[in-house]
Amino acid sequence: MSPLGTEDGMKKHRSGGFLCVLTLALLGTGAAVRAQEGEGTLSLSLQDALKIALEKNFDVRVQEINRDQAQAALKGAYGLYDPNLSFDWSTGVNRQPTSSVLQAGGSASLYMSRQDQYNLGLSQFAPWGQTFTLQWDNYKSRTNSLYSILNPTYGSSAALGTTVPLLKGFGKQVASRSVLQAKIDRTVADAQYQAGLRDALVQVERDYWNLVYAIRDLEVRRRSLDLAKTFQEETRKKIEVGVLAPIEQVAADAQVAAREQEIIASQQAVGDSADILKLALGITQDSPEWLQEIQPTDEAVVTGGEYEEKDLLAQALKTRPELIAAKEKVERAKLDTRWSKNQTLPSLDLSAGLTYNGISGYYVNPLTGQVSDLTFPDAWEQVTGLDYKSYYVALALKVPLGNRAARYQFQQFRLAQTAQEIALQKQTLTIANEVRSSLRGLEAARKRVAAARLTLRLQEEKLDAERKKYDNGLSTAFNVLSYQNDLAAAESGLLRAILDAKLAMSALDRAVGVYFETHGIEIK
Repeated sequence: MSPLGTEDGMKKHRSGGFLCVLTLALLGTGAAVRAQEGEGTLSLSLQDALKIALEKNFDVRVQEINRDQAQAALKGAYGLYDPNLSFDWSTGVNRQPTSSVLQAGGSASLYMSRQDQYNLGLSQFAPWGQTFTLQWDNYKSRTNSLYSILNPTYGSSAALGTTVPLLKGFGKQVASRSVLQAKIDRTVADAQYQAGLRDALVQVERDYWNLVYAIRDLEVRRRSLDLAKTFQEETRKKIEVGVLAPIEQVAADAQVAAREQEIIASQQAVGDSADILKLALGITQDSPEWLQEIQPTDEAVVTGGEYEEKDLLAQALKTRPELIAAKEKVERAKLDTRWSKNQTLPSLDLSAGLTYNGISGYYVNPLTGQVSDLTFPDAWEQVTGLDYKSYYVALALKVPLGNRAARYQFQQFRLAQTAQEIALQKQTLTIANEVRSSLRGLEAARKRVAAARLTLRLQEEKLDAERKKYDNGLSTAFNVLSYQNDLAAAESGLLRAILDAKLAMSALDRAVGVYFETHGIEIK
C-alpha cells in the first residue's frame, strides 16, 4: 500500500469556459498497456506510460545491463571452484658412453635408455582454502643395463593429496573472498537497478504531468483569448454608438495581440513537453509514435490522509534501495578488512598424501628360464589391489620479516571500511531528510491547492464586479482587461498547484520507498 492514503473528491471550479476536472486516476495494478494509435494521436494513460518506459526507457535498459553484468560476474566468480584437468606426455632417450659392463651389458660401451610418461591429474580448490589433487602417473622404460631386472618396465601409481592453510589463507571468508565479493556486488547492482528504475519512472511521471499541465494551460490561454476577443468586439460596438472614446479600442486590440502571443508560447511548450515525454518513453525516430501527438487520458488527483513521520521514516529505512546498497558496501569493506588482516599472518600449510604403486615388465628367471611378460594392466592391477602404499604428512612455515606490504594494505582497507561506514550514516540521514522534505512538500502543495482555489473564486468575483462597473460606465477597459489577465493567471495557478501536489505525492512515494507498490510494478 502507498502511504498516501485514500482519494478525496475535489470541487469543480468554473470561470467563463474554464473547468478544472479532477477525475479518478490511473493506478490499475497489472493493467495492460492501453495506448491506442489514432490518426496522428497517441492516447496515453500514466500507467501505460510507465509500462512503456519499463520496456524502452534508455536509462532503464542501461540499468538492466549493469545488473546482468553483476550477475554474470557472480557466475564467473564460482569458477574458483572449478576442477582442473591436466594431462602431460613426455618421452626421453638417454645415450651415454660407459666403462661398466654391468651398466651397458655384454661388450657394449654405450649405455642407452628410453622412458615414456603418460600422466593424468585432477585438482580442485575448496571454499575453505583446501586444495585437493588426484594424480594418475604411468611410465614405460627400456634400457640395455644389466641392472634392470624388468626390461621393459611398466609403472603406474595413483595418488591423492591435499594442502590446507592453517594461518594465512585459512577460512571461507578469506579463501572465497572473490566469490563473496561478487555476491555483494550483485546485491549492490540489484539495489542500484531498483533505484535507477524508480528514478526513471518518477521522471516519466513528472514529464507526463508536465505535458498535462502544458495542454491544460494552452486551453486556459485560448479561453482567455476568446474573452479578449469578445471584449474587443463589445468595445468596437460601443465606440460605434458613441458610448466609448475611440482610444479604448487600442487597449482591447493590444490585449488580443498579447494573448495571441501567449498562445504561441503555450503551443511551443506543449510540443517541447511532448518530445521530452517521448524521450523518457524511449520512442525513437523510426517508431510510428514519433510523429503522433500524445494525448494524456489521466487527470491529476490530489489525495488526502494524515501521515506519521515516524512510520514513514521506518518504512523508508527498511525499503530504500540506496540504503540497502550502502549497507552492502560496508559488508564488502569488512570482508576486505578481514582478508587483509589475514594476509599479515605467517603462512603455515599442512600437506598430506597417499599413493598406491604398481610395477610390471618383461622378466626372465635366471634359474629356471621362465619368462614373465607383464604390461600396464598388470601394474594397474597392483595399484587397484592396494598392494603397495606410500604416504606423507608435511608442515611448511613461511614467516615474512617486516611484512610491511601486508600491514599497510590492512591499514588501507581498514580506513576504507571506516569511509563506507561514514557514507552509510550520511545515506541514512539523507533518506530521513528526503522523507521529511517530501512530507512537508506534500502538505504545502495541498495548502497551495486550497489557496489557488480560493484565489480563482475571488478573481471570478472581482472580474464580474468590474464588468458591471464597466457596463455602467464606472470603470475602464484597462481595468477589465487587467482583471481578465488576473483570472487567467489564477486558472493557470490552480492547474500548476494541482499538478505540483500530484508530483509531491510521487516524491513522497519515492522517498518512502513504495513507488513500485503504488503503481503496481513488480521487479523481477
